[in-house]
Amino acid sequence: MGREMKEVKLDNKDRKLLKLLAENAETPLNQLAREIGLSRSATWKRIRRMKKNKVLSYTISVNPALLGREILAFVLVGSTVRKEKELVETLSKWPEICEIHELSSEGSGLLLKVRTRDHQSLARLKDRIAEKVPEACVRILEVTRTRKETPLPI
Repeated sequence: MGREMKEVKLDNKDRKLLKLLAENAETPLNQLAREIGLSRSATWKRIRRMKKNKVLSYTISVNPALLGREILAFVLVGSTVRKEKELVETLSKWPEICEIHELSSEGSGLLLKVRTRDHQSLARLKDRIAEKVPEACVRILEVTRTRKETPLPI
């Protein structure tokens, strides 16, 4: 992510709590407390501490296909990009782009995770990127099937 973050120490109860919340973030506090063997108050304090330390945050998961975003692809934007910061700011605003990663390898550059409606939309996205950075090599890696996609193991 660019900046160093201090590792947060978690005990077994913290890990169990995170695992329970990862399975179902709507689990009632009483049930969480019972399953980790602590009081409701102590459990809530742990949740608040992990939120404060940025170990825990909440998000939602949606089914992209049901929202008309059936195509999943990764786009490699080659290492010749000179104004990478400006490009990242621009690309961050494009709704098709879900993730932007900086690469540190021989062919460094950006790796974008994108979701589009169809192949034509994917081709138009590639063209828009190439138009934005004509000096970059833009390659598409389309995903045909996802075999495993999980959050960080706890």
